[in-house]
Amino acid sequence: MLRHHSDEWIAIRPHGIFNGASAPGGATAVLKNTSGASAMTLHPIEPRGVFGVTRDGKFIGYFARLGLGRSAALITLHIIGVAEIILGLMFLALLLWSILPLRLRQRRAGFMSVFEDRTMHRLAFKGGIAVFILFALGDILFGDRAELWEHGTYMVLCLITYDMWYRTDRFIANQERKESQREAYSHRPVVDEAD
Repeated sequence: MLRHHSDEWIAIRPHGIFNGASAPGGATAVLKNTSGASAMTLHPIEPRGVFGVTRDGKFIGYFARLGLGRSAALITLHIIGVAEIILGLMFLALLLWSILPLRLRQRRAGFMSVFEDRTMHRLAFKGGIAVFILFALGDILFGDRAELWEHGTYMVLCLITYDMWYRTDRFIANQERKESQREAYSHRPVVDEAD
């Protein structure tokens, strides 16, 4: 591909997709001037693997800035991964709980009561918000503005979702309470005042 830049023509020649298997810091393109000399080499911002951005190299770079080693970066990355999986499973359990028929969701003793009294809901949302706060703190510490913007946006969305869930849950709980009071009132025995 050729592009005109001032009075020179610059050729951009792609070297293929950087997939993480190439040498670290491998070039994705080379800019050449009209005489054919290499003017600039373009490198990827983040190494990419089969499943997208490879976080290992990014975290190792972050921790190197703080003077910490590769093993500390990878252990931290794996702890974060486990925390994200646990939060995902908590939200999946909440989804499955919500689609159960009402007769199966009646008050139960033991572990199932954490669903009924909304403890699991609060833990899942607050855990998600805590993870995004930790991500944002890391982004500030490591100086990654793009990640900070992304994690800040997700944290705000998580807070909005929690607020919507909380308000909806309170509304439904009030409606159920009013309905049960109406039923209790309608089943009261009628007392004849003439006696």
